[in-house]
Order: sequence, then C-alpha cells, then structure tokens
Amino acid sequence: MTDQMIDRTDFFKQLAIFVAEDMQERQRDSHDMTDLMLALARFEDGRALAPRKKLNADGIIKDLKDVRRLGRPVGFQAVDPVKTVGAALDRAVPKVVHELEDYIEQRLTEARDYAYYSTEITENAEADFLQDIANRYERKRPAAPDDMAYMIAARKAVEHHRQARINGGNTGHRVSASSETILAVKRASKEAAQTPLSILMTLESGPHLVSLPGVQRFCQSLDGGLLNLLITRHDTGLAGTITATESKMPVTALQKFIAKAETEARASGDQIVQPKHLFLVLLTEEPIRQEIMKLNQSVRRITISDIQQAFSSNPNEGRQATSPAAFERTVDALRPVLEQDGPKATSQAMQTLLRKNPELKDGLRELGFTDWRFKRWQQIADGNTNTADLEPIQIAEDDFKQAIKQFTRDITAMARAGKLDPIIGREGELQQMKTIMTNRKKKNPIVLGEPGVGKTALLHGYAQDVVAGNVPGNQVDAQVLELDPAALVAGTKYRGDFEQRLKNILQGVAERNARGDRPPIILGIDEAHTLVGLGSTRDGAQDASQFLKTYLQEGNLWTVMFTTEDEYAKHIEPDGALVRRTQTLKVNEPSLDDTIVILDGLKSKFEQHYEAEIPDEIIRDVVRLTDRYVKQRHFPDKAIDALEGAGSAAVRDGKMVVDHQAVVETVARMARLPESFLGQEDDERYAELDSTLKQDVFGQDQAVNQVAMAMAVAKAGLREPNKPIGSYLFVGPTGVGKTELTRALAKHTAGDADRMVRLDMSEFMEKHSVNRLIGAPPGYVGFDQEGTLTGPVRRTPNTIVLLDEIEKAHPDVLNILLQVMDNGQLTDGHGRVVDFRNTLLVMTSNLGAAEANMAEKKEKIGFGPKEKVDRTAIMERAVEGHFTPEFRNRLDAVVPFYSLSKQVMRPILDHNIARLEGQLRDNWRVGMELGEEAREKLMDAGFNEEMGARPLKRALRQMVEEPLALWMLRNKELRNRPGATLMIEDIGTEFRVSMKAPEMQQRQLAGAENTAFPRQTLDRLRLRRSANGAMPNGQEPEQRRPGMAP
Repeated sequence: MTDQMIDRTDFFKQLAIFVAEDMQERQRDSHDMTDLMLALARFEDGRALAPRKKLNADGIIKDLKDVRRLGRPVGFQAVDPVKTVGAALDRAVPKVVHELEDYIEQRLTEARDYAYYSTEITENAEADFLQDIANRYERKRPAAPDDMAYMIAARKAVEHHRQARINGGNTGHRVSASSETILAVKRASKEAAQTPLSILMTLESGPHLVSLPGVQRFCQSLDGGLLNLLITRHDTGLAGTITATESKMPVTALQKFIAKAETEARASGDQIVQPKHLFLVLLTEEPIRQEIMKLNQSVRRITISDIQQAFSSNPNEGRQATSPAAFERTVDALRPVLEQDGPKATSQAMQTLLRKNPELKDGLRELGFTDWRFKRWQQIADGNTNTADLEPIQIAEDDFKQAIKQFTRDITAMARAGKLDPIIGREGELQQMKTIMTNRKKKNPIVLGEPGVGKTALLHGYAQDVVAGNVPGNQVDAQVLELDPAALVAGTKYRGDFEQRLKNILQGVAERNARGDRPPIILGIDEAHTLVGLGSTRDGAQDASQFLKTYLQEGNLWTVMFTTEDEYAKHIEPDGALVRRTQTLKVNEPSLDDTIVILDGLKSKFEQHYEAEIPDEIIRDVVRLTDRYVKQRHFPDKAIDALEGAGSAAVRDGKMVVDHQAVVETVARMARLPESFLGQEDDERYAELDSTLKQDVFGQDQAVNQVAMAMAVAKAGLREPNKPIGSYLFVGPTGVGKTELTRALAKHTAGDADRMVRLDMSEFMEKHSVNRLIGAPPGYVGFDQEGTLTGPVRRTPNTIVLLDEIEKAHPDVLNILLQVMDNGQLTDGHGRVVDFRNTLLVMTSNLGAAEANMAEKKEKIGFGPKEKVDRTAIMERAVEGHFTPEFRNRLDAVVPFYSLSKQVMRPILDHNIARLEGQLRDNWRVGMELGEEAREKLMDAGFNEEMGARPLKRALRQMVEEPLALWMLRNKELRNRPGATLMIEDIGTEFRVSMKAPEMQQRQLAGAENTAFPRQTLDRLRLRRSANGAMPNGQEPEQRRPGMAP
C-alpha cells in the first residue's frame, strides 16, 4: 500500500462520522460540497485534499467554516453535485446500457467456438468494460459531471447485469437494453448519487483501496476554484512567498456586515453574534440613513441615535434568537438579497432582517414605531414613494376631515362594527381587485356588471378583508371611503363650491397617500358614470371626471369605481384618458348553485332580523322561482329581494317559519303574475293545458295539442336549453283561430290574454323596418328608443311573441329571426343580447288558404267523381314556395289550421254568447237568455266556411249586441234592478226583449193575483212595471220597436 492509496473502509467510515457530527451540530439533515470538503480537511491533516503537500489543516477548516457561515467568496459560485450529476445520469444511463450490450455481444461473437465458456467470457467482458470506462474517467482532468455520471452508470449497469445473470440461472449472458433495464439502472444510479459523499463512494468503489488523487480529482471537478484557493492559502511550503500574500479570500458585502457585527458584539460585551448586531451595523449604511431621514419627514421624529441608544442600553433587545443555528438562518435569508448587489440590496436586506426577526420590530415599537411607519419604511425601501420630493400638504387637515365626513361614508368603520353583510362566492373577483391595487401607478379598478350582480357588495367585501388583514401589504389597515356624488352637488350656491369640495377630497386623499404617514385611503365611487359631466356648466367648466383624471395620473389616488357595462360604454369608454388610468374588472351574474350558497350565507342575518326560521328548501324555492319568472333582473339581487319579501310576509302573517306560500306571493308580485301561476298546482295546469285551451279554441285540436306539448316540455325542463320554448308557423285561412289560440295560450300561461308581444308584420314590409324590431344603431334617428321586438322581450323574457301575417314581412326581417329560432338570443341596436329562451314564438300566415279554397270550388263543378281537396298539402307547398329552406328548417312545426264546419261554429257561437252574458253580469248585474231559435238565426246569418268565425262574430254584434246596447241605454233604471234576466225573444231588425224580474219581485206579483183587482188591471201593472212605469191618463204604450222596452 503506497501513501497515495488508503484503506477504503476506514476512509469512508471516518468521513461519514465527520459529516454526521457536523450535520448534528448544525441541526441539518443534509450536507453539501462545502461540508464534504470540511470533512476531507479533517481527515489526516487534509492529505486527501492535496497529496504530496503539507497543508495547514486548521487554516483550511477555519476558512471552510467561514465560507459556510458567511457565504462563498466573490466569483466562487457553488455547485450542487447532486443536481448536476443527477441531470447527467438521465443522459448517460441509456448510452451506457447500450454500450455494455454491444461490448458483451462482441465478446460472445468472437468466442462463439467456445460457447461452453460463455459465463466466463461474459464475466471477463463485464470486468473489461468497467475497466475501460474507469481508464477513460482517469484521463479526464478535471472530470466533468457527465464523466462522473458515465462512471456511476457503468458501475450500476454492470451490477445490474451480474444480478440478472444470477437470477436467470446462467441461462442467458446477453444484456437486454430494454426500457425496464434502463429504468432499473437509472434508479440505482440516482440512489448512489443522493449526496456528495455517496457520489464519491460510488466513484471510488474499488474492492479495498481508495486513490487519494481520485478524491482530489473529484473535488477539483466540482469545486476546483475554492479548493485551489484554500490550498494556496494554507500550503506551508508557500508561507512567506508572494503567492501566499496575494491569495486572500475575496470578501462579499454579507461577509463585511458579519465582520462588523462581530466587532459590534465584542464592543457590546456579547459572547454570541445576534441579529440585533447586524441590525445596528445596517443602520450605519448610507441607504438606511436616507430612509430614516425620509421617515422623519412626518410629525414624529425617531433618529438613528435614538435607535442605537435604545438597543445598546437594553441588553434584552433581540435576545430571543441567540443560538448559532438561529443566527445562521438569518444569514441564509440575507445571502440571496445581498448577492443581487443592486442599488436596493442594503434596503431590502434591512427589511428582510426585520421580517425574519420579529423581536427587532418589538424593540422599535417600544421606541414609537407604528405599523404605519413600518409599512411606509417598506414602501420607501421598495421605491414606491419618494417622500423627500413631496410638496407640503395643501389641503388642511380640518378641511380634509370635514370633507370626508360630509361627502363620504367610512366603509371600514361599518365593517368593524359588523354592519355589512358577508360577501360569498366572489373570492376570485376580490383577489383580482387586490392584485390591481398593488400596481405602482394604474391601481384603480373599475368594476363592471349588470344591476344586481353584486358590484357594490364587492367594495363591502373588500373592506371586511381589510379589517381582517386579508389584503396585500400595501393595503394593510387601509381606510375605505365611499364617495357620495349627489352630496357633492347638493347645496352648492356659487361657482367654485363644487370644485372646491371635490378638490378637498381628491387632493387630500392623494397627498396623504403620497406621504405615507397614515393608513392608505381608498375611495369607492358607486355609479361612477355620473361623474362624467357632474358639476359642468354651459361655459365650459370642468366636470368631476376631469379632476379625477388629474389625480389618477399621479398614482397616489386609489379608487374603486362601479358602473354597468352599458353606462361604461356610453359615458366612460369614450373618454380614452380616463379609461387609460383604470383597469376593468368584470363581475358576472352568479349561477343558480352559487346563488344558493350566497343565500345560505345570508340566511342567519335574515333569521335574526325577522325572528323567523328559513328552511333550506325555501332557499332553493326562492332561487328556482326567481330564475323561472323574474327574468328582467339578475342574481343574486332578485333572489335576496325575494327572500326579504318572503320574510316580511311571514312576519305580517305572524308565522315563525317562512313557508312556500310566502315565497310564491313575493315572486308573483315581483313577476307581476297571479299567485296561482307559481303555486304547486302550476305543474298540473301545464299537464292539462291542451284540455284548457280547447275550451277557448274549437276545431283545431292538432294545433292545440302541438303547442300545449311544447309548453309542457319546457315546463318539465326537457327542452333544448339554447332555443325558444317553441317556434311555430300557424298556417290557415282567416278566422279559424290562429290568433285566438295565441291569446288563449297567453291567458292560461301568463294570466292575461293580452300579456304577449304582438306585432303586425304588415308594418315591416320595407328593408329599413328591421331597425324598428331591434332598435336603430348609433348615429341613426331613434337610437335612444328600444326595438319593438327586443325591448318588450328584454323587459319580460317570459312571454309569447306573436308575429301576425309573417308572409308580409321583408326577407331581412325573416333573416333576423333565424338566430332567434336557432340560438334563442338577439342583439339589439344598443349591443345588448336579448334572451328569447323563455319565449314562445308564434307566426301566423294565410299562405295557401286562397289556393285551397279555389281548389275546393273547382271540385264542386262538373259531374265526375269528386275527390277531397288536400288543404294541408296545398298550404305546405305555399309555405315552401315563400319561405327559404333555412327559415323552414328552424321551425319546430308548420301547424295547419282547417276551415271550420257548421258543427264547430256552434260551440264558438255559444262561447261568444257566454262572453256577452258575462259582460252583462259584470257591468249591469243582469242576466241574459238567448233562445235556440235566435241562435239558429245567428248561425244562418254568420256561417261562412271561407271566412271562418269572424262573420259569426259580426252577426252576433249586429243582430244582438248593438240593438241590446241601445235598449239598455234607453232603460237606465235597469241598473237599479240587479238580478233581473233579459229574455231576448227575437234578433236583428225584429229585435225584441223582455225582462224577467228577480225571484223576490216574482213572488210579490204572484201574491197580487190573489187580490180583488180585475185581470185587466193586473196586466196593466205588469206592463207598466216592464215598460218603465204607468203611462199618463191611462193611455196604452206605443207600438214597440227595436231598442224599446215591451
């Protein structure tokens, strides 16, 4: 054994002991290259670091400890062998496995005549391959991490191959370069390269001996610069030479500070260097002196001398962290900051020192430092403010306080008092708002959203986060104020009053934020669009937005503005300068599930206010019903209002639990619908809708069934979500019930036959009439008016749209309807998307009706066999010829309406007579009876198969309603005879009517027949009673005529 070769077991055992002791002393669970070199220096006076040289091992150990404690010298960057060698292994392992495979294959091929000795041949090939790789590694001086990785991979590949031969029972001798083999070798290699010591052990894995030059080559390869510096400094053979004199350790800024801190500790009589000594050293640096001077520009002055005296006179300051490990952690935190070596390195080092050692802040607090002062110091260190260049405050403190008291509300004070509702489900928007407000200049979010989606609640939620401390550092303990624009204008008498009020607030906030000597003030402005033009006059005076832009430009005025997207586009977006100084933040309407979560969070507040329990199912009912029926408003506002209304209804009725009926009552009021349309019987009503409609519409069962089925599918929630409830084209001759079916549908689904959007398409025959439907675009006449179609639907999305006589509309109008039928939405002239998904679109047309009538007339002429005319086919051909394929393809159905037979007309007549009877009862409180003979006359006079039911209605009006109206107006005392019944004996020109007295009067007359009056007298009394009293002088009444009482 030579002096360059030592026992492997003893060597690595001793190194492992040194490393373990060092890790235990430093309370570390790993070691790095510096730690390994320190262990090598401790082994036999450092002979493993520099063979054939006599070194001062103690000096090397001291330098390495200083490097570990103070940081590496300038220009000597650390190398992580685990990381670099590990990365190289990923590249080396596949190459080594393939090379070993080829090597063994070549040996076996060359010795194919000696196949009996294949095991021995394979073993020799493995040994030779490993020796070749080792020789190649020996020639690398210094060896790169790739060379080390190749050597490690070779050792592990050979070990894996040997083990595979043993497990395989010597049946195979060739290496398999499969992915499994590569993965296994790579795993074994990385396990051997987990620490610098394990890497060295793997590289120097000879059977018994370790080569000291190999150890030195390992250190040279990974940290040669530092190793050469240490050897040069502590080679006893160079002592006193010029080389040793020039080999001083380069000193970093951190090392300088630590050296000064050690001097400070000795001067203070402390045995251990503490973070407070570093703090006192940093205080004397020029950047920190300048920062303290800027801090002292406020009212309170705390000088460096005051700080030094306080920390020097109180030996307990900063003593909580006195262990070497704690000081070392502080140094580790300062090292990356000072290595940046930038203009702010010292400032950031001071802030890091304060952040890592709270005991230093506690000492400064006892001296008079406040949280605002610490925050301001941080801002100065970050370069976010330049207090030294600020002008003196121009808005006096009294004027500023008076302005914010009179024209703002303190939202943070309300949050501290618990007066604000919690904000739920807006964490993302709040986080985005906070992020915008951390910007250096453009930190003014403008929140956009539809009315009722929770824009203003976002400001309240932000104020609650400020109180809770859940905001970034530059917003901690901020004061959130909400500006009242109306109060700014109210009470201004003279020119300049408004401008002075606004200036006192905006400039006062900006000045105080710029100085940083108090918590930041954040100004919330609701309905921000009102600032544009606010306070301006005809002579060109500036409005509020002009003042606002001036202070926003400087970056010291923090605002959070709120407005709707429409108002933003109309008032704010045209002002490019104002837009450039703000950042938009969109607040979308929450989903149904999110709204339920929001109401669950507010439920306790409502229960406390109303002293009534709100069950969970009531929350779901509120959200479901408002989503279904209150379409003109947005979540969560409409759901919150509905829940409040239900709570009020419960209190009014003396209930201790809010029930479903209270919710139905409230939502019905909000939607302007009868309560019966929202109750639990609503589902049954839709299920029986076809039967209900057939009571108003006769003879069109197919059309009724199709429309009723579409409404039932929509009610059950099974329709396509992005389309209208239904898009139908009613085709048929005039007067057969197309419009009447739509009215009946509105009556039984919306509560009123007129509760629908009805447009006569004969008014839209011109190309430009499209603008009337959706509203004129900007720059055109009528831009301020809503479209006749989009306007009503936007206000009441849950409606029926009737487009009467659609064939008369211009083709461009039909093209507009394509996206309504396909996507359930339409963009109006103002750019707003109108939702048609809850509308039923009904279009009527007479196409083909005339052709069908003509065909039927032709069939009646001649003596040949008669074939029934297919009216449906004729109308379908007419529809195909008039409407484009894309229009017809988007219709749910073309519903044919057939001519009405005389049998169908009779129920229609009875229905209209019943309507007339109802009007008489409501307006005159009398009944009416129309005999069968009169009804037959009406049928004969009004039946017209081609014209439908309208001639029948005209006959009823001319032969009954008009003469009856004249008779009733001439007999005004009829109003004083409630309960009487009008007996219509004849109609038309022979109109005659008699009146049947109420039951009580009939009993009185019957009693009079038992008296002694002659029969003639009784008849005359009856005549006078029914003909407006007795005639003068006993005369008989005149001959009756239509319109006169009998």
